[in-house]
Amino acid sequence: MPEQFLAPLRCRTLAIVGILGTLGLAGCGRSSSPQNVLLVTWDTTRVDRLGCYGGPPDTTPHLDRLASESVVFRRAYAPVPLTLPSHTTLLTGMHPRSHGVMDNGLFRVPDFLPLWSELLQSEGYATAAFVASFVLDRQFGLSRGFDHYDDVGGSPSQSGKFIDERPADEVTESALAWLQAHASGPFSLWVHYYDPHFPHQPPADLAAEFPQRLYDAEIAAVDRAFGRLIQALKERGVFDQTLIIMTSDHGEGLGDHGEKAHGYLLYQSTMHVPLVLRAPGLPPGECGATVGLVDVLPTTLELLGLPIPTSVDGRSLLPLLESDQDPAAVFLESDLPRISLGFAPVAAVVQNGHKYIGAPHPELYDLSRDPSEQHNLLADAPERAGSLPSTLADYLATTPPPATREVSEDDRDRIAALGYTAGDEKQAVMQSRWTNEELLRVVDLRDRARDHLLAGRNDRCLQDSRQLIELAPQSYQGYEYAGTALARLGQFDRAIERLHQALELCADLPNAHWNLSTCHFRKGDLNAALAAAERVVELDPSHSQARRILAEMALRRGQSEHAKQHMKKLLETAPNSAEAAWARSALREL
Repeated sequence: MPEQFLAPLRCRTLAIVGILGTLGLAGCGRSSSPQNVLLVTWDTTRVDRLGCYGGPPDTTPHLDRLASESVVFRRAYAPVPLTLPSHTTLLTGMHPRSHGVMDNGLFRVPDFLPLWSELLQSEGYATAAFVASFVLDRQFGLSRGFDHYDDVGGSPSQSGKFIDERPADEVTESALAWLQAHASGPFSLWVHYYDPHFPHQPPADLAAEFPQRLYDAEIAAVDRAFGRLIQALKERGVFDQTLIIMTSDHGEGLGDHGEKAHGYLLYQSTMHVPLVLRAPGLPPGECGATVGLVDVLPTTLELLGLPIPTSVDGRSLLPLLESDQDPAAVFLESDLPRISLGFAPVAAVVQNGHKYIGAPHPELYDLSRDPSEQHNLLADAPERAGSLPSTLADYLATTPPPATREVSEDDRDRIAALGYTAGDEKQAVMQSRWTNEELLRVVDLRDRARDHLLAGRNDRCLQDSRQLIELAPQSYQGYEYAGTALARLGQFDRAIERLHQALELCADLPNAHWNLSTCHFRKGDLNAALAAAERVVELDPSHSQARRILAEMALRRGQSEHAKQHMKKLLETAPNSAEAAWARSALREL
């Protein structure tokens, strides 16, 4: 990442008393505050692809135009390089260690935490959200307080397939329809764009405009949609009464430090995010203070003249507009190495222009002189870390509250289709001294094995799974993938052995139990097969294949009432499946 993107930038001097007076906030009244709020999050967006952050001038003309009228925070950070945890911090103002959401899919936002939407809804705002990815589906807990929460949904589309993401133009159309009906305000509208996420498949016209730059083309697609939102505010006469916030949940590795995507490492490519804020009466400028997404909610509430809940960990950023001399620490972390692979987790702290990464092999970078993080200052002088290790240790001493949820097999598949792997949050850490190269090699092997399995390339999946087991024997995934491939190849005894090894590491794997059931059926051990199928539906009540097997076997044994129970449950949990169609027919005959 070029140095100019993180070079020290002096805030435009803005006397805070003058700001508050201009906004009518000195007495915390609402009369002169912004009447509306538009929060727009661009998923997986690197700052060095945005013109207003020194990136290419052709990708983001609409954002750049807005940024020229806004406060641009040059050193903003995501808390976690994952969509759900980062958005949870954004919408609660809480650190991940406070809200407990550490990964996509496995976690749900606790019901007792006050959300952005609830706070504004209670003040009379019409609230709506339009999200573009299944990772932010309502079942994960962020829909509370929204009068309208437009997600990709839990039912299959007309094609029979589940929709896991939708493009920016489609999200914008839905948001504009809602805005048309609520422009009189006050309203709070959150729009989420997912396009820059891998795989990169931009609209055809932008793919042609940005040849060999598909990631940039997707950024351009989001910018075009964003421009339509801004234009709609102007056409409806509410642009100058609306607080507009643009940010991202995390960036993308794109090969920096060997990381192709995101989630496992904490370098600038995935953690440094844009933060652009335009408020009525707030003079435009730049702020070079180190801030986090945890600070966005309290800043928004102060601009609106609303009280900040005591649960909030962040702080209002308005005082920082007076000066960029800010000693506050911003914390970054990822538990994904532990959750997904059984490796030690990683965390970092950014303070006074330095970043300390508390990985198994610690790192320290002077971001003002080395923004691309090429020179680890601890290599020659470990003492240079100063108090940063103890600052980070104090933060990590806080244990996250439990926020886990059961993950159905369909949901696991949908999360996997988006490039994530839902692991087991109880996985024990056994490999604590990993290097980046070792971790990323395991990630690549795991992803290859998974992709081979999904594509039916069982022999190739088996080859990669064997290597995965050698490199990460503490991760259940190598054993599960190998067991599934062996079952498909008809090697049932070996498959059963591998699947039991997976379940020793993680007992709650519906797919592993289902494959065990299949193997036992093929070997003629019906009791073992039914026991495994029962375990499947305990873990995943919507597993339609296991439900049908259990219902059919109950019918064969003359247990009609037991069979009916499974059929009715099948109709309830998987009504659109082929097994549900069978159940309807079978029930009519009973």
